[in-house]
Amino acid sequence: MMNCRACGSERTEKRFPGASLDLLRCQDCGAMFRPGEVTQEDLSRLYNEDYFLKSWPGSLGRFFSDFDPARHNKTRFLQKQLAELTRLAGKKGRLLDVGCANGVFVWMAKQSGWQAEGVELSRFAAARGREQFQVVIHEGTVDDMPDEPAFDVITLWDTLEHVSDPSHELHACFQRLAPGGIIAVLTPDASSLINRVVHAAHIVAPRALAPLLEKLYHADHLTCFDRQSLARALVKQGFQIQWVQGYDEAPEDTETAGLVRLGVLAVRVAAMIAHREHELLILAGKPKPRHHHS
Repeated sequence: MMNCRACGSERTEKRFPGASLDLLRCQDCGAMFRPGEVTQEDLSRLYNEDYFLKSWPGSLGRFFSDFDPARHNKTRFLQKQLAELTRLAGKKGRLLDVGCANGVFVWMAKQSGWQAEGVELSRFAAARGREQFQVVIHEGTVDDMPDEPAFDVITLWDTLEHVSDPSHELHACFQRLAPGGIIAVLTPDASSLINRVVHAAHIVAPRALAPLLEKLYHADHLTCFDRQSLARALVKQGFQIQWVQGYDEAPEDTETAGLVRLGVLAVRVAAMIAHREHELLILAGKPKPRHHHS
């Protein structure tokens, strides 16, 4: 058995015994993860042109083609978060978007007055973004970014689940944040309503539910967090949790149609009522040092 990717614990177990889906679950923090060594080279190879233009889940591939910020549900959500981040940070300072793909959010932040830049492992996405939006996108990982000058905000939109060592990733972000700075992490919620429904159905009909289970846990998601495991991972690196909320893509952004779209919509409405949306967002702060009076 492999140690937990999220917290390093050795107490792990197979999450779906008997299923072809190879996921381990940490008995300490509750995160699920895929076993096996994954190198930066493996990830660089995976996130190529085909990944973004052909296999990128949902409608996000449109960010590379007919991008229209006013029309896209995800950008409206990001716009709202930008306002929240501005409020929490108290100013529009330096912002780094980690795993920024083609830099849509970097462009949005820049438009609204932030000094924004991105860092992206995919050579294709970084080059396309620089051309598409004329923004600063560094090729590489957050480890390749200098510690100084520090950032006021660091965002990881649908990024943390893709990295091989999320604990190290959060530590690297903590180091590059100014005291009082904010980190925003958006990632699929492994205890969302849809996940719970599929997990329960899988127990009853494992063979029939296998394809849905595979679809729910994308092969490129190396760690699957829920609210507790993500909060624990952030607190372990020194962050203070400030804000937790759920998020769901609009059904029209999921590339479904007819009855399937109606079904998606019904589950999403129920998830909103239960506060168990498909994704979770946590905003956390890096504490300012306390001044001791002598």
